[in-house]
Amino acid sequence: MPGELTSGSYADILVTLTASFGLSAGDLVVDAGSGRGLFLLAAAALTGAAVGGIECIALRCRLCLEVVRGGWVRLGDLLGCAALPPRTAFHIAHADLLHVASFGVGAQGAHYLYAFDIGMCFRVLCALAAAANNSPALVAVVSFQDLVAKHGLAAEEEVALRRSCSMHGSSEKHTAHFFRMLPAAQRGTRRRRRAAAPPPHSGHHFTLGANGRLVGLRGAHLTLWGY
Repeated sequence: MPGELTSGSYADILVTLTASFGLSAGDLVVDAGSGRGLFLLAAAALTGAAVGGIECIALRCRLCLEVVRGGWVRLGDLLGCAALPPRTAFHIAHADLLHVASFGVGAQGAHYLYAFDIGMCFRVLCALAAAANNSPALVAVVSFQDLVAKHGLAAEEEVALRRSCSMHGSSEKHTAHFFRMLPAAQRGTRRRRRAAAPPPHSGHHFTLGANGRLVGLRGAHLTLWGY
């Protein structure tokens, strides 16, 4: 679809995270600004990791849920349920990145963060970087901007890993940057003004059970925010 990376670009990013950072089925991958959820679907199918999407617009959140749900069922129909990663879990959250203080606390937080942040404003990017700094389990961040120099991300870029990514329906290309987070003790705590009353948010959990049907999920490991 126009405005989306190609499936080949998603695969290239995920292969890089796996080979260079150790992404595995036991991790949690978060997409900040998940749109239609195609990166979530690719990450779940290719790595078996639990995935979580965050969207600030309720309609997009619902669209993401339906696309991932439908895509996962379709993959099950095409490949057979036994061919899909058995422990993959999904979480779609309706939340504003300006009010997300972290992407999870302790070892139960996100391990990898992806953000197609080309259109995000400076304020949101600073909030995203601050939340990443406050996420002790976070190993790496994939962004399309220099979050270290411009927005305060406590990380080092692996420059040699940069990837040129193609877009559906156009000749436009964007460069994916891979940032390795500094050890939690070296990040410090970036303080920023918090809203007096964060907006309401809702989450939708589902996975594909052994019988091929969607079943509900519960678990603290899929709590992505920390007000």
